[in-house]
Amino acid sequence: MQDYEELWKKRMQNVEMAQRMSGKKPTIRPTKETLISCYQRELALVKSTGNQVTACNSIITLTYAPCTEPLSSLRRVPLTELVLETVHRGKYVVFKTLMESDKAVGIRTVIEDPEGNVDLFSLYNYALDKHYLDILPVGIIIALKEPYYKVTAGGGTMLRCDHPQNVIYLDADDALVRQLTWKSGVPNSTLENKKLLSFDEYRLKGNELFRQEKYYDAVAIYTKGLASTSSESNIITLRLNRAAALLKLEHYEATLDDCRKILELNVENEKALYRAAKAFYALEESEKALIKMQLYPKVTSNKTEAENELQRIRDRLHEKQHGIYDWNVMKVEAKTLSTPRLDHASYIGPVRIINISNERGRGLVLTRDVRKGELLLCSKAFQVCYPSEAGLVTYFNMETKLSDKGAQGMISQKVVHKLINNPSLAREFFNLYAGNHRLAKIPPIISTPPVIDAFWVGDIC
Repeated sequence: MQDYEELWKKRMQNVEMAQRMSGKKPTIRPTKETLISCYQRELALVKSTGNQVTACNSIITLTYAPCTEPLSSLRRVPLTELVLETVHRGKYVVFKTLMESDKAVGIRTVIEDPEGNVDLFSLYNYALDKHYLDILPVGIIIALKEPYYKVTAGGGTMLRCDHPQNVIYLDADDALVRQLTWKSGVPNSTLENKKLLSFDEYRLKGNELFRQEKYYDAVAIYTKGLASTSSESNIITLRLNRAAALLKLEHYEATLDDCRKILELNVENEKALYRAAKAFYALEESEKALIKMQLYPKVTSNKTEAENELQRIRDRLHEKQHGIYDWNVMKVEAKTLSTPRLDHASYIGPVRIINISNERGRGLVLTRDVRKGELLLCSKAFQVCYPSEAGLVTYFNMETKLSDKGAQGMISQKVVHKLINNPSLAREFFNLYAGNHRLAKIPPIISTPPVIDAFWVGDIC
């Protein structure tokens, strides 16, 4: 307890120092050579431990809403125009990454803007199913919308991004990149990116990446292949393959979009029906999953698989409609698995949520008389995270004076990406927050796709 109090006291001292710098520019900016040298020493130290970080902290000194404006409506500024402890509304910065990134809680690297100014950049709430070196690889060009510039715990400076949708990846051939004058030279596209491949080359390359479980890369290759062909059969093949990769990434709505376009061309496409059913099932839309899966046995030779999948969907529908569960089976499943994620449906019985009063907020009320012992509600977890998956991380929020540890802190990161990947879930999730949020009174989800506020997600979780 004493160690925790000492740590909290030290963090508050850092916050006070940062607040004194609010609205000011850094008095000293390191040269490119100095910053890279310091970063390399820190990176070497991390690697010397085998990249095993036993414990680390994430310190939030300012909570802020994500940018809801398109990049075209913002004004680009160089890094030297940024002031500390400030979110720069109406502006954006462009930079390229110079060094291999490292990871503690956020992903960090050295960046350089077109004018040759350098600083550190840290990205938080990144996709956990993607290797951090692939999220901020060396040489990637980024436009960061409404950047937050801050004082680090060590007294240095860095750009911090807590909202993944504020990050826009740019190709070196993008007009925005090409129209800028880069002091260190115009970033070059790799020959691999410039080279146009044939349909079969895109297909085979994507399939190989899929077999290697590099699903993000496979999606990118299939997407490039789709842009290179007008053949209906080729389009169906690449969309089917991309849908399979998207399904692995749990991008269920994008999976459904590909499957829908395939079925518009071929209503009996076996793989499209199957993958659409799996996506609907994952979104807990069992009725729609059943419709697709009922068509599947008519077009597939694998009748056993079809019947098994149909039965699984019917079991979920029965749970959803009647609230009847095999509790003994569920207990065994929970005890057998080290990190259980039970495959069962949610049930909403004779209850509904109403606004009790302005003072007392919302409440759960009955819609009819109920029997003693009757099940009223059984809700499947929206997201799950176990301590063994989270590591020894402590999240400090200096504004709210609250902290979270391990899984409790990481679960919001997982929720952020579930909502980004499946935007239709956003409205229902944000409706869980009943009061007036400190950042905004209405969730910024009216845009398409919705803009996900990572801090709001954290408050709900």
